[in-house]
Amino acid sequence: MTLQALYCDACGSRDLVRVDDERYRCSHCGASVLVAAEQRASPVAHAAPPSLRGPLFGVAGLLMAAVFAVVLWQVSVSPRTPRNEVINASTIELSAAAPVQALQGEKAREKLLVMVTNRGTRVVIAPHVAANFYGGSTKLESRSAYAQTSVLRPGESAPVLIEVPPAIAGRPGKAQRHEIALASPLRAVATTDGQVLKFSDARLVERDMQFKLAARIQAPSGRSPMQRCRVSIVLFDRYDGIVALGDGRCNARDVAPGESTLIDASFVRLGTLPVVRWRYHIDYELAQPAPSPALTVAPTNRQQTVVGSAEALGSNTTWDAADLLRR
Repeated sequence: MTLQALYCDACGSRDLVRVDDERYRCSHCGASVLVAAEQRASPVAHAAPPSLRGPLFGVAGLLMAAVFAVVLWQVSVSPRTPRNEVINASTIELSAAAPVQALQGEKAREKLLVMVTNRGTRVVIAPHVAANFYGGSTKLESRSAYAQTSVLRPGESAPVLIEVPPAIAGRPGKAQRHEIALASPLRAVATTDGQVLKFSDARLVERDMQFKLAARIQAPSGRSPMQRCRVSIVLFDRYDGIVALGDGRCNARDVAPGESTLIDASFVRLGTLPVVRWRYHIDYELAQPAPSPALTVAPTNRQQTVVGSAEALGSNTTWDAADLLRR
């Protein structure tokens, strides 16, 4: 059954008081309202004054949505704080550049070996070093490279190998001098002093004057997977000279705590004397809930030293890391 609302014909008010079966009186203006016969046959709904609760909540919701949109817009257009702070470059000490013959694969190239040392108090991203080659007052060419590490802790040193341009290599009179300097701003990086990673299984081998390190590492315990990792290796002879520099990455990403992954590290050979010891460290990142960036882990005591030589392999022996660890 339909409910029919009555309104005052004079002022439009709904506040009507029933007088008899045919008439209502408007409480607002006092006018009489006659009810038609068809309306008397049906119940009459006296509508209450309209509630403001719904409209008020609607307006409040729109205002909150507008404020939220403005905040999001300000975040998206405002400059973001850089993750890695630029710091004073004088905290990095550069050694004199030593010419070396670098053998990688079957090719030998003339390079400059520079050692970078962090003399500051902040952990820094691997310094980027440049060599500028001059003939008299004319700058001939420039080459640059990064230190062989992910990060450099205070007091640590790392090697940098910079290629000598082909037009200059083997022609000492072509470039009368070279200058070494940082190629880009020095940046500090936030790290945490977490679990030290070590090889659970490793095999350093040598074949046809080339080195390879096949190793297995286990992701650190905890709740976060190891997103990625990098191992930096230096091989030494009995005179503490550098025989080779090695670099490797985890074969797998997002390795769950307790799971293992392989490292297949390749080397650049600088010397011909036998290896008597080698040093390595593993830097890694732990995944964090979005939108947080990965957490860089570089423990204080991450440097590991292994005493021993490289295992000689025949020319036809497998060179695959997984096969080498399957011995």
